Amino acid sequence: MKKVKLLHQALIVLISFWLIGCNDNIDQYKERIQYDNDRNNPTGNRSLCLAVGRLAKTDYPYTIKYIEGEINEDDTWDPIAWNNILNQRLANFAKAGLFSEQQVGEDNGKPLYRYQFTPEGEKYAHWWGGSVTYFCFGRVVVDKITRVSDLGGSTKIISFYFHYENLPDWVKHDYIYDMYYPNISGEDAVTGQQIIGSHQYSFDYNGNIDKQITGVSGRYTL
Repeated sequence: MKKVKLLHQALIVLISFWLIGCNDNIDQYKERIQYDNDRNNPTGNRSLCLAVGRLAKTDYPYTIKYIEGEINEDDTWDPIAWNNILNQRLANFAKAGLFSEQQVGEDNGKPLYRYQFTPEGEKYAHWWGGSVTYFCFGRVVVDKITRVSDLGGSTKIISFYFHYENLPDWVKHDYIYDMYYPNISGEDAVTGQQIIGSHQYSFDYNGNIDKQITGVSGRYTL
């Protein structure tokens, strides 16, 4: 029985060695993936960005609206559905302390709320393209290379475990991260647990990383 156990352990080691690749420079891969993440996030607080909705900076303070009618389930960008999502996100972020919420009237018996950034919300607010509000935070920290897959020629996919640091407390509420699952890998991402990512690279004739082709850390695309 002891011999079987030892054989099993040895087999696991051999398989792990094969998956990573006996000739691959694991430290080089880890350092390069960390570099690529930090290059795209030099402040260390923009690895994850949660979209609030199509609201420019000049739209605040913003008062919600209601759109009547049936939602077209076949339309990914149905305006009624997206307006409902916006209203819910604003309410949830207000609950988390990033917006102030003030009732300013009613529309056919439904309450109308006005939202403005709190000082906490202003710390994380960003606008991409000038017309979409985001709350951004976090930094990717690469923990371990788990697999190197040779695609033939000079291209490889490198898979790895990583976690996020610099995570604000407000994103750890399930009513926040559940709005974006699986885009931020759910609870594991916002509680600093290890999750899986992968980067694809081309290599030069010396076997060193040449260029990044794609890079995905969790659901965040570099």
